[in-house]
Amino acid sequence: LLPAVREADARTLIVADGFSCREQVKQSTGRWPLHVAEVAQLAIQQRHHIPVYLPESFYASQRQSHKLSKKEIAVGLAGVAFGGWAAWSVWRRLSEHR
Repeated sequence: LLPAVREADARTLIVADGFSCREQVKQSTGRWPLHVAEVAQLAIQQRHHIPVYLPESFYASQRQSHKLSKKEIAVGLAGVAFGGWAAWSVWRRLSEHR
């Protein structure tokens, strides 16, 4: 797989369905392989706007913008902490009544 990706022209669409294959290609070659569903979505929705050079670059900006902010991470952690505290409180009350 990797030799073929390394030899591929920059206009070649690299497709890999498995997570491990995609990660291996991404880390070893610098290319970002697309999932078959992403390729289908490109064909249906963006058929006139697909970049000729490095076609996966269409999704690169979207992937970068989906990173969580520090505020989103903090809110998520607070929610997990509250959920843990609530579960512990319920468990403690139930175990006292036995």
